[in-house]
Amino acid sequence: MDDEDAVAAPGPSPIADVNYPVEARYLWRWIEQPQDAVVSAFVQRYVRAGEPELATLRAGLAWDDQDTMWLFARRRALAAIRTSDPGAVTEAFDALSAIEYHRVDWRDVLGAATFAAYAAPRAGVSATVAAAAAVERADPSIAGIIAGSAGLEELDLPSLIGYRLVARPDGPVLLSDGLKPYDPDVDLVPMILEIAAAIEADETYRVSSVGISSPGSPRPRPRPTPRPLPRAPSWPPARAGRPSASRPGASSWWSSRAVRSTAKPRSRPRPAWLGSGRCWRR
Repeated sequence: MDDEDAVAAPGPSPIADVNYPVEARYLWRWIEQPQDAVVSAFVQRYVRAGEPELATLRAGLAWDDQDTMWLFARRRALAAIRTSDPGAVTEAFDALSAIEYHRVDWRDVLGAATFAAYAAPRAGVSATVAAAAAVERADPSIAGIIAGSAGLEELDLPSLIGYRLVARPDGPVLLSDGLKPYDPDVDLVPMILEIAAAIEADETYRVSSVGISSPGSPRPRPRPTPRPLPRAPSWPPARAGRPSASRPGASSWWSSRAVRSTAKPRSRPRPAWLGSGRCWRR
């Protein structure tokens, strides 16, 4: 091997000190995070690098940094949906291209890539164009996930990963529907968001997710069978064996049916939809 083709030993990770708070994972509301600027600077350095520096930078990311990269990619995708910024779409795909397949749960990468592909047309850019450089740069398995998501001709977010775009006064957000139908007669989303705010009012609990779906749905919709992804080893890929980090504090479920949390069913028309969420004690 020529000296110029040799891969240098990876040094300390440039994003080792980046620790996103729990709130950064929220999709139901946008919270600015200073960590985004640090990770963005690394992604820009990564995409400008040539071989073999690309491999060195990728190998230098620690296990926890892999999670940081897909979380950043998902946040950039949500930012693109909210701001119609095509650069945010490209940056989301670029961040995913720095991930090593064997060190993450492939479903996290698939989810972030799907969000980015969904954001692309809303930002006025083709998903395949925005993802092209990332596909060429990524390792084969990650490239297959990115290319497969970007190449979907019709991307129905609810049926693929169970999220729906909902407008809020400060910009659109994504709410989980649990892969269930959602066709309300009366939209109670603002009320559910007010309930979430009330739960957080005394700063004892934080609401981490808010869900929407029509009541009385017999069962979740089956996930569509994914088509084989190019360059991917198999579908579905095997789950990585790394345990996930535990969330701080005790968690508890809360739910409301037309603003009634524990009331027994009555002989009256069902409300337009059911909202639910998850909260954790500080």
